Amino acid sequence: QVEFAEAQDGPDFIASAVRVAATTDDAVLAVREAADFRAAYHSAVMKGLKPATVYVYRVGSGGAWSEWLQFRTAAATPEPFTFLYFGDMQNNILSEASRTLRMGFRKAGDAAFVIHAGDLINRADNDAEWGEWFDMDAHRLAETPSLMTPGNHEYMKPQGSTPQMLGPLQFTLPENGPSDMLTETVYRVDYQGVRIISLDADMIDEDPQAARDQVAWLERQLADNPSRWTVVFLHYSLYSTARGRSGEELRAVLHPLFDRYHVDLVLAGHDHTYGRGRPHDQGPVYMVSNVGPKQYPLGDLNWTERKASGV
Repeated sequence: QVEFAEAQDGPDFIASAVRVAATTDDAVLAVREAADFRAAYHSAVMKGLKPATVYVYRVGSGGAWSEWLQFRTAAATPEPFTFLYFGDMQNNILSEASRTLRMGFRKAGDAAFVIHAGDLINRADNDAEWGEWFDMDAHRLAETPSLMTPGNHEYMKPQGSTPQMLGPLQFTLPENGPSDMLTETVYRVDYQGVRIISLDADMIDEDPQAARDQVAWLERQLADNPSRWTVVFLHYSLYSTARGRSGEELRAVLHPLFDRYHVDLVLAGHDHTYGRGRPHDQGPVYMVSNVGPKQYPLGDLNWTERKASGV
């Protein structure tokens, strides 16, 4: 269950807390730790929240509850805000990648949310890696919304069969995407004057129907867009920053829409380097970020204002 209430200066909020029953998925998964691994995944949605308001919440059942945590809801009108964006955590998540996450929160402690551009973990069926991810900065992650898009390491790809995505069990994300196939991987969030769109780059590459669904849905989100700013995030970069990579195929599918509808910023991961710039004068700023210790050499880049490897 979840209990939540509007925050107050003192402890009296507890008397007005509302309780919401969670939906539970008792999953039996074939993970690396055990062929018949059992886990109960709980999710609940708090509805009817006021804009620009601090709320407290806790999770639990019976006599076992978490501490009270708090968050601020988005304003109903455009207002300046800060968010954090991270590329691949993926390797040595708790021992090394966590350092960057924690420093990000130290530098931007009032971040409205965190964007993760895929490959949160290295092996989708490794429960221990998911545990490391949630332990990186547990309280901050519990009080700051996370928006994530799947990378290739979130998918299991048995030889000759359809890719299987294990990430949605871990998170509860908006269900406003184009189809059931892409639920909680392709979605839209409007936040204080910015439209933020997650695309499932892996399914654009792997499944022609999923690619068509995403492109048609994306154009609707861009054509009917009340926000001044538009940010798209996905795992694969349209302009790859790693040596030996291009992004040409993805660019052919998405670049025309990004330019036609004046997308402002495109955030990616996958290339295990850092790069930022505008390949064309009128197009979006493209960024690639990397967090974990896995690093690739830079490609021959002529469009980046900033670029680095090994950082």
